[in-house]
Amino acid sequence: MSNAQNTKATVESAIESAEAKLQEASETLSQNAEALVSEANRAVNHTVSDVETFVRQKPMQAIGIAFAAGFVATLLLRRSR
Repeated sequence: MSNAQNTKATVESAIESAEAKLQEASETLSQNAEALVSEANRAVNHTVSDVETFVRQKPMQAIGIAFAAGFVATLLLRRSR
């Protein structure tokens, strides 16, 4: 086998190895992303449930908080112009 053929075989082997590692990394990343999305969805659903419960138990306080948040947001937006 010539030196060029050895080099070609080495390069092909390295490419195959890199492709396998990239495929594995891609699968791992995909699984991790799915797990993060699932956890984020659970957290959002839990937070929404907590807010709904709070609003049902203390509607006037919820309205006051919403008003105060809107007022502060308005002040901040007016100052940024």
